Amino acid sequence: ICGAYIPVEVVRSDRDNIMLIGDAGGFANRVTYEGLYYALATGRNAAHAIIKGRSFSETNRGLFRRKRREKWMAGLFYSRVGLWLVKAFSRNRHLVKWIYDNVVVT
Repeated sequence: ICGAYIPVEVVRSDRDNIMLIGDAGGFANRVTYEGLYYALATGRNAAHAIIKGRSFSETNRGLFRRKRREKWMAGLFYSRVGLWLVKAFSRNRHLVKWIYDNVVVT
């Protein structure tokens, strides 16, 4: 079994006729490294961009906003303070679920 690098920085193509979706475009969650949601969302947005004749960047505006929020969250989550908070709060199951549902996933 071999592992592979999971890109988390969005890769923007400098050509209008190339759309990088999912992992190829750097669309993976920075906190969980999950990528299926972004693969489906960017694939759907690529189809909309083609059908509507719009730019891929324009159709992904909401995803780019979400990626910026994830970058901030990952910076906090993987810092010393963040790891301490995770350890301290992990004892409260309801709080962990709320954070995941309202901060990480949305």
